Amino acid sequence: MLVVGIVAGTCVLVYVLSNVLGLFTPSAFCDDARAFLWRAQLFRPYTSLFFHMGVLHLALNLLALVMIAGFLERNMGSVMLGTMLVLFPLLAALLRAAVAFVLQLAVHWTAPCAIGLSGFLFACMVVELERFEQRQVSVFGLFQMRTRWYPWLVLFITQLVFPFSAQLCHLAGILVAYAYCAGWFDRLFPSLAWRLRIQENTIVKRLPGFCATRSDDFNQWGLAATMPLLSSQLEDDRHSGQDPAMLRWIRPRYASIPDTPSSASTPARSVDRSVIADAAERRRIMQDGII
Repeated sequence: MLVVGIVAGTCVLVYVLSNVLGLFTPSAFCDDARAFLWRAQLFRPYTSLFFHMGVLHLALNLLALVMIAGFLERNMGSVMLGTMLVLFPLLAALLRAAVAFVLQLAVHWTAPCAIGLSGFLFACMVVELERFEQRQVSVFGLFQMRTRWYPWLVLFITQLVFPFSAQLCHLAGILVAYAYCAGWFDRLFPSLAWRLRIQENTIVKRLPGFCATRSDDFNQWGLAATMPLLSSQLEDDRHSGQDPAMLRWIRPRYASIPDTPSSASTPARSVDRSVIADAAERRRIMQDGII
């Protein structure tokens, strides 16, 4: 896993340089809402990711990174996870700065300077739960609960166990991830064609741990079982003036497709429109001779 390995290695290196050798001070690189908003120090949402308070903080974040972000990289590809790593911290920092500014005006509360991967990991957790359509999730093996409530339960437990953690960063990560899953940031993420061009590059192929967008992505999500509905759905998109090839792969929501006369005897199926778009785009790419 290329992206996860780079992030984990950087976190360990920064911890040794800052906490062990004392070469850096986290306060100069933490996610300070005031410095980010008023001094335009746009590097802070990124540099703050790699600093940690102690060994426990680092170990817990690296464990969650391998489990959550590693799963996303294996299933969504290194390009998608890398794009999330670039966009999510910046979008969350903008939201956090706006909320901190309002709270400072309203109740004179100053947001603390935050460090660590937790905000990004909360966002990855939401994407994993929403993107892969899990209805129920186990809570420490004790009981099952609905997916939509799980991130909020983890946020509440984190506040109880670590009361001095930067909960505003966690909350911003959750909200940004839900906005991503709702399709608000579709145009900011690479299309399937762009990802295929990147992963076909000779240099990229040789990178250790690089996870490509698998050729059976759409089969994994059941496209083979929905092929009779594919042509009619694409035809509806053409009539509506929407180019299926411009749709993105990242929408997690599943839209119900009404029965057609040819499938009236079969129950209605739920099909991921973004998967259909991926299939259409892949077909167009192959026809154009790109791959």
